[in-house]
This record gives sequence, structure tokens and C-alpha cells, in this order.
Amino acid sequence: MNQEEISDILSRFNIQNISSFELLSGGSENTNYLIQSDQGKYVLCICEQKTVEKAIELTELLQHLAKNHFNTSRPIQTIDSEPITIWNGKPIILKAYIEGKLEKDLSPHVLK
Repeated sequence: MNQEEISDILSRFNIQNISSFELLSGGSENTNYLIQSDQGKYVLCICEQKTVEKAIELTELLQHLAKNHFNTSRPIQTIDSEPITIWNGKPIILKAYIEGKLEKDLSPHVLK
């Protein structure tokens, strides 16, 4: 993706003045970009394999978890109060970025 495409998508969420974006590694079903703007950091999630219905279901789950004080990425609604937008036929989810790092090899003790 280029700056123009990113800006077009983010304008649907009223996010402007993008200072940087970078492809994040680790997604198996999604393509994720870390976005930095004047308004904060976000993860732009392009759902490569999810249907529109499954993408909306995921945003509803994340909203439910956030409402119930579970530390999760909070989905951002579009300017039309929609949970997702569509770009090139694919559902797009925008989430608030949570600082941290990915842990790859978790021990059974940590998982428990």
C-alpha cells in the first residue's frame, strides 16, 4: 500500500495527517499496518480471509471485551458509525494501537 491508499482508507475513520506507516509482521489471516498520525497510533487491519460478517463479528467481540475492562485493542468506528469499511473488496478494521511486543514461544505455565 502507498501513502495515498492509506490516507484514503483512514479518511473514512476521520484520521488525518499520517506521519508514518509500516507493515507489521505476524499476521496469518490479515495484513496489518502500524499507523502514526497526529491523533495517535493505530493498527490498520486488512482482512484477507474474513467475510464482512466475520469482520463485524470480530469488532463486536473487541468492543464487548473493552467495555468489560479486558485489555484489548479497541476498534475505531468510521465517520458513519460503522464498525468496518471496505477497500478493494476486503473488510478493513481500524484498532487503537497497544504498546508492547509479541511473544512467540510461550511456555505452558505462561499460557495457563
